[in-house]
Amino acid sequence: MKKFLLLFSILIFFMTPIADAKVRSAKLAVDIPPGKNKVVRLKNLPQNAMVKVEAKSNGTVNIFFIDQKNYEKYPNIKRPLFQSQIIDSLSFTLNIPSFGHYYIVFNNASRTRPVKVDVIIHWASGDDSILMKNIMTPSLRTIT
Repeated sequence: MKKFLLLFSILIFFMTPIADAKVRSAKLAVDIPPGKNKVVRLKNLPQNAMVKVEAKSNGTVNIFFIDQKNYEKYPNIKRPLFQSQIIDSLSFTLNIPSFGHYYIVFNNASRTRPVKVDVIIHWASGDDSILMKNIMTPSLRTIT
């Protein structure tokens, strides 16, 4: 019986972090009119949190991942944490350098047609960020 309790205690000790893991996710559909921006705010992200963004679009759209200071100066951004174009699909992961609000800005530079973007955002902090490497994201739907 003592061996069983010892084994059970060891299993509970190692299983607790898995049971308490906090990887959060959000799935968004973002419609961006021609020549306009849409913004997603991630509030109060802790230092060293890990964020993974996966996106699919039906056209080309610029994407910026920026902190509060740069957001207040948008579009005159000096140092975005991430900047790219979504052409069909894009995925990136980054670590948050300091506590605060962060923004994902989608910019439809096209002056002629709207762009639809489907986005999945995963975030975790502390020891939970280790679990981010093993996230299996279901496929984003095809945009038409």
